[in-house]
Amino acid sequence: MVKNPSTGAEVRKVQHTWLANMVPNSILDNNTKWPEGTKLTWAGNDGSTKLTFDKAGESKTGNVTITLPSGSSYTVKDITVISKANVIAKSETVDYGKKLTAADLVTNQNVFPAGTTYQFVDGSEPTWGTAGSYDHVKITATYKDASGASVNTPVANCAVAINDSRSIKVLAGSDVPSVDSVLNLPNNWEEHTAF
Repeated sequence: MVKNPSTGAEVRKVQHTWLANMVPNSILDNNTKWPEGTKLTWAGNDGSTKLTFDKAGESKTGNVTITLPSGSSYTVKDITVISKANVIAKSETVDYGKKLTAADLVTNQNVFPAGTTYQFVDGSEPTWGTAGSYDHVKITATYKDASGASVNTPVANCAVAINDSRSIKVLAGSDVPSVDSVLNLPNNWEEHTAF
């Protein structure tokens, strides 16, 4: 401990013990949380008192006042906050022959700005011409933030099931199509007969 005010020599004399004696405050979750009852207040340069955004990529600048339960406070001035959003993707079951885009699977397009693109990543786009379950479909969005920088969202996961039900309409008086032409089977496909 040093007296206040202290000379530089007095501080240097005990300074080597400070780091060894400094430990995180377990009451505050090792200095990762504010004390219970702390209030944060936003004062935007635009006069706003709430920090809210309509779309990802928007920017707001203002001051944050931190008031501790003891009543002491500190104001951090001119903070610029740029909003971000993550893709929320839905799982979908489609009939054979229907193709969806990555955007078709995104349920929260309304939180992204105009011009946002959505894409399948890591080769995870379903093979739309092949029926089956695709459990590891991955989608991201790319949009521009207020500074004009491109932002890529983290990957959102979903699943797509493609049904293998195909209907055939045969008009009266016409020929019934072959099985191969309906199922797109290769010419060398082995035929099986039910007993």
